[in-house]
Amino acid sequence: MRILGRLRGAECAPGCQPAPGRGDHIGISEQTLESDLQGGQTVAQVATANHTTAQAVINALVGDETTAIDNLVSSGKITAAQGTKLQANVTAMVTNFVNQTARPPSRLRRIR
Repeated sequence: MRILGRLRGAECAPGCQPAPGRGDHIGISEQTLESDLQGGQTVAQVATANHTTAQAVINALVGDETTAIDNLVSSGKITAAQGTKLQANVTAMVTNFVNQTARPPSRLRRIR
C-alpha cells in the first residue's frame, strides 16, 4: 500500500491514482504536512488541527486504496482473489496509519 504517498500526493505504482496534491485530504500544503509529521504529530492530530476529522481522512484514504485495488483487478494486474484479500485489510491499515506517529526515515533509525 502507498497510504502515505496518497496522503502526500506522491507518485505511485502503475494502476493507482495518486491524490491530486500533498495534504489534499486534510486541506494543507505539502510543506505543512511534512513539517507536522516530522514534528511528531499523527495524521489524526494534523487533521484535527486543520478542521477535519481523522475519520474523514480514513474514509478518503480507504476510498483511494479501494479504487486503486479495483483498477488493478480490472486491468488484470492482479486477480479478483488477490484484490479481495488486499481490500480485507485496507481499513485496518489506514486506521493504524492515521493514528500512529510517523517513524523517522530508515537512515535515521539506523543511527539511533
